[in-house]
Amino acid sequence: MKKYIIGGVIVILVVGYFILSPKKAEASDINDVINTVEAVPTKVVNFVSNEVDKTKEFQKANWVEMKFKWKGFKEKFLSE
Repeated sequence: MKKYIIGGVIVILVVGYFILSPKKAEASDINDVINTVEAVPTKVVNFVSNEVDKTKEFQKANWVEMKFKWKGFKEKFLSE
């Protein structure tokens, strides 16, 4: 039981050190963050448009295949 308490205290001290330690913000870090945030809408639009195009191609290919299978299915039951 004592080792769990000691381990918990050590974890709290380490986490507290990293949370409370002062970090100097540099201008390049701030500019990187700003550039990253500005690029997000463009990346989202590109991702969505690429996914829409992939989905359309997938559906087009599967629609042709399904049409062919459905035609064979109908002919099979109508001929009997």
